[in-house]
Amino acid sequence: RMNSNYFDGISKIKANYGSNAFGFVESGENKDPTVLNVNLNKLKGLNDPLEILYQTVITIAHEAAHAKSFDEKSGFVGGESVAEAEERKVEQWLKNNSKLLQDNI
Repeated sequence: RMNSNYFDGISKIKANYGSNAFGFVESGENKDPTVLNVNLNKLKGLNDPLEILYQTVITIAHEAAHAKSFDEKSGFVGGESVAEAEERKVEQWLKNNSKLLQDNI
């Protein structure tokens, strides 16, 4: 089981259809950096249910790392390195728990 406080600091996860990326977070005027956007158009191109699950989880983890790194003065601190490190951590968790996940799809 992952950390039960994993989503602390995240206000919501939204389905989005208009980005070229799997997901994104935004800051600036009228933008909330605690909102994670997941692009369903990118996910619908995947065929394997387990691949869809993995990519969704990895996308959320990536964007959550950006959101958690946000600072009002500095913006998204650490850039992609913070988000990619979180991806690797979650990918390892997925690999270690793949049997459990496959049994529940």
